[in-house]
Amino acid sequence: TGPNATPTPTPSTSTPPGSGGGSPTPTASVPAATAQASSQLPRPPVSAPVPQGEVIAEETSELPSQTLVVGDESVQLDLSRTLTVQKASDGTPSSVFTLSVVNPSDTEMKVRVVERIPDSVATMDDYNAGLLNFNPAPSSVKEGSVIATYAALSVPAGGSAEVKYWLEGKELSSAVLQDFSTPKLSVVSSVKTPAKPSLVASTGPTGTSP
Repeated sequence: TGPNATPTPTPSTSTPPGSGGGSPTPTASVPAATAQASSQLPRPPVSAPVPQGEVIAEETSELPSQTLVVGDESVQLDLSRTLTVQKASDGTPSSVFTLSVVNPSDTEMKVRVVERIPDSVATMDDYNAGLLNFNPAPSSVKEGSVIATYAALSVPAGGSAEVKYWLEGKELSSAVLQDFSTPKLSVVSSVKTPAKPSLVASTGPTGTSP
């Protein structure tokens, strides 16, 4: 108060356009094509028939064994990766990779397997174009460059399991085997194979029949 006092400004009470009483301002819709492109996912994993043909070259790379803890025991699984280059009757080449898991123990198990396929072999573009295929189908396929995950691969006691994947129309050199990293394995479940009962000879009394 007083003759020299500065008057207090009165706050504005105007309502911004589109707010306050009345209908809310409609939101602009995203074109369907744009929404589809932004949410495009890799094609679903499927199990494809393994190509057959004349074998041109084949090489196997032994991988480091992996020790998995199953209950109170440790089980060592032996791994290898094989590249088989072959040609179909029409001359079309294909490069087939086989990842083999050998279980020498008496424990049947389901194993989670994560296999990373390097850029020198395939990319997600190859996968989405249908040039990279699998048998059996992995649980998921994602970028990095291509990472295939098998959520529960069955590996029998004293047996082995294989996963195959291949590139259609490509004849790869065995040098690409050096570009792979060791697959990651972990136990999902396990069942101990019961020991077979031993046969015991009968030692009952002997005698003569009347």
